[in-house]
Amino acid sequence: MRVGVKKGRCSMGKKKTDKADNEFEVCFERSALLNALRLVSLAAAKNSPKPVLESVFIGVTGGEARIRATDLDVAVEVKLTCKSKDIGCVILPCTQLLQAVARAEDDEVTIRWTEKYIELVTADGLYQFYKTNSKEFPDSAFGFSVEKGCEFKLADLRAATAKVLCAVSKEATGYALNGMLCEFVAGGINLVATNLRHLAKTFLKTGDLNKKSEAKRVIVSRRAAQLLAHIEAEEDTVCRVEFTDNHIFMSTDKVYLAGLLLEGTFPKYADVIPVGCEHSITLDAAAVTRQVRRAKILEGDGEDNRNIIISSENGRIEFEAENQEVGKACMQLAIGEAKNGQGDFEIAVRSKYLLDALKTLGEFRLEVNDSDQPLVLLDDDTVHVIMAVKN
Repeated sequence: MRVGVKKGRCSMGKKKTDKADNEFEVCFERSALLNALRLVSLAAAKNSPKPVLESVFIGVTGGEARIRATDLDVAVEVKLTCKSKDIGCVILPCTQLLQAVARAEDDEVTIRWTEKYIELVTADGLYQFYKTNSKEFPDSAFGFSVEKGCEFKLADLRAATAKVLCAVSKEATGYALNGMLCEFVAGGINLVATNLRHLAKTFLKTGDLNKKSEAKRVIVSRRAAQLLAHIEAEEDTVCRVEFTDNHIFMSTDKVYLAGLLLEGTFPKYADVIPVGCEHSITLDAAAVTRQVRRAKILEGDGEDNRNIIISSENGRIEFEAENQEVGKACMQLAIGEAKNGQGDFEIAVRSKYLLDALKTLGEFRLEVNDSDQPLVLLDDDTVHVIMAVKN
């Protein structure tokens, strides 16, 4: 028999106050609960044949609550302080609960278990959700080994992950390409992603990985990497990361993340990164982004026409786009004399990949060898390689 979470009903303006009927009650600060639900909702399934995977689990022990969601590929749990003398757990539909808490205007909201319903109580209203057996919710292991793994500042790990996420493939053509490679090397980790048209690589410094760890190269799924990038915490928050044969586990003092590792062979990315260059120009990402976006207005509509032509001539760099039905745009930046410059150059690349890369950079170097060779954008710890296209 299929057991699911029903949406329940909402009765605004009417509030049940008979405490004798309550078997379980917990009170949350609304803003803290809302932030927790926003994070865990990213791990909940969408349109799943198992409705329980579209739900959120809330377990309470005294003054602490555990809020969890999973689609079986990733799982997130957030610890949250609360007001309760009870011990218990409930399952509620994630989307509807998130919307209800977001639209409440109270400083606090209460969840309670009654004889017939699980209720979300606000100052001027009441949501009543049908009950679901909490045992239907999948169990997730969040244990960590003291002998394996490494620690990072969460802010550094989030920033490094965000730099390569833009290059993760969203297509199902190569399973290994649908994730982020974590490659442990001396003094840190290389994070790499590619969709075969855009490659992004960054280096994250850390202490050497524990010698007892067997993890050397693992592929973290895009979903797990996206969740990691959404975790918010204080600037000095430390997170612990551990890899097993099949999972990545990450823990801070309040958040736990688990995700399946992807199988398959990641491409030999080092072979794609050019060694040396004929033209090297130092630029500001914000200034380049502004000019590319201006030129992009007259970009062609077809997939094969969404290109930006980059060229250098007479102490300036130009960004050009053309729509054969509308016209042409050409935006310029003064650059002075290019380093290693041996004449002018011209290269065409997809504007999307160029803009994705620029989002992760500040001051950077643009490097070009030839019109049919990749375009390289890099700073001290990050490199983006964008395949050239025929224009």
